[in-house]
Amino acid sequence: MFGLAHHEKFTYEHYLLLPEGDRRELIEGELLMTPAPSEKHQRISGNVTFHLRLFLEANPLGAIYVAPFDVIFDDYNVVQPDIMVVLNEHRPRIQAEGLRGAPDLAVEILSPSTASRDTVYKRALFHRFGVREYWIVDPTAETVECYTRGAEGFEGGAVEKIHSGLLPGFEMELDRVFR
Repeated sequence: MFGLAHHEKFTYEHYLLLPEGDRRELIEGELLMTPAPSEKHQRISGNVTFHLRLFLEANPLGAIYVAPFDVIFDDYNVVQPDIMVVLNEHRPRIQAEGLRGAPDLAVEILSPSTASRDTVYKRALFHRFGVREYWIVDPTAETVECYTRGAEGFEGGAVEKIHSGLLPGFEMELDRVFR
């Protein structure tokens, strides 16, 4: 399609040549397509986004973005977290084409087609590129895992209520996530 030999990695330059509208990510030079999210996924995304947006309007600590919005880590890694927060100190990372660098907070809502990508590959990628908090929402189990960046990896796990060290005072009950 782009004149790539079968063994060559896909780059951000190739990624930009794709038509708009497809949900896709680039992880370690591999182009990964994703089907549209389910109704439950969309509902959960809306609930979490709504509460984060309300909090950020009352406490202007940063900006919130929802997929599709590119996070461009480097030429071989471009992802679209379901929800992300960029704190004010990192606003210069926000460019017209997307976010160049790590969001402070990334939220992924698991889907059957992306669960291993989100929990393994993107988790490692987010740690490597400096994401400070990573929340994994599981619609099937109705659980949320909240992680903070440690020296060797993300630390944390399942929570009864969402709190954020980056957003002092933010909390969200799990029943509000899954309603």
